[in-house]
Amino acid sequence: MAGARIRNRTWSIDPDKMARALNIKAAQVPRVVVLELGRRIMRRTPVQHPDFIAPGSLHRSGNLKVNWRYGEGLTRPVYDPAAGTASPIGVDDSAQVAGLTASVQGWRMGTFYAVLNATPYALTVERGGYPNPPIAGSLNYKTGKFEVRTVGGFSKQAPRGMVRVTIGEFQGIANAAAARERAKGLRV
Repeated sequence: MAGARIRNRTWSIDPDKMARALNIKAAQVPRVVVLELGRRIMRRTPVQHPDFIAPGSLHRSGNLKVNWRYGEGLTRPVYDPAAGTASPIGVDDSAQVAGLTASVQGWRMGTFYAVLNATPYALTVERGGYPNPPIAGSLNYKTGKFEVRTVGGFSKQAPRGMVRVTIGEFQGIANAAAARERAKGLRV
């Protein structure tokens, strides 16, 4: 460039420190997005009320919810049929969310991160596939009566699935995470 003048300037911030800070900041947005996606999926996962589980059955209430697996490079989660709880309603997913949080914080940029569920009926709950119309419903072992727990082939607790609904919110989650990081400003 003819006539361009270069002035001798010094950095007020160490360039290496600046590069590390930018990389950390850039990595935070995907971490926040994955964490929020995982939380929402886990919290939307329906839980079978224990009254509908046969006495002595290996199936446990909350089995689907507690079998979400997550991790860097994870491609084949392991299904644990003994997981779950006998609690009357709901499953406390705080331990899972804490595990997801710790796992996401160690995630290296540029690598594959997955949130998966290998429970045999996970796709039926997500995509529907229950008999429509219901054949008899589900037996409530406490009352001895059958109750319809589905509508249109879908679970009444998650009629649009868990993952599909959450993925539909992806852009809003990503935009909010990016805005929060921008609002924090660059910390060096």
